[in-house]
Amino acid sequence: MDLNARMFEDLSLSVEQFAKRGSRRTSAYVELARCKSHHFNGKYDVALEYFFPSRVFLLTARLLQPVMQIYRRERWYELLEEALVLALDCARKLEDDASIQRYSLELLSESNALNS
Repeated sequence: MDLNARMFEDLSLSVEQFAKRGSRRTSAYVELARCKSHHFNGKYDVALEYFFPSRVFLLTARLLQPVMQIYRRERWYELLEEALVLALDCARKLEDDASIQRYSLELLSESNALNS
């Protein structure tokens, strides 16, 4: 097993354990790390799938959408911004215009929320 696969497996196990203990914030943070791992390895389509679940990778679709919902609901704008910037970068590399617009608009609205 290569290092990336092992890291992803460990992150997956961490998410499960934190979820079992009801630690939604920590679980959400580890999910973001999983997405970063895909992004770092050039798997932009998989990483972006975490953010917007209407794409092809249905198994991973459920992962980051709840994370972003937690960040929005609890007003963790710094972490939400980090997730949105990552999603926007993936969308750009995939030349997905609809996602580029969606994430850009949300980043602009979150920027306004931070400044108010």
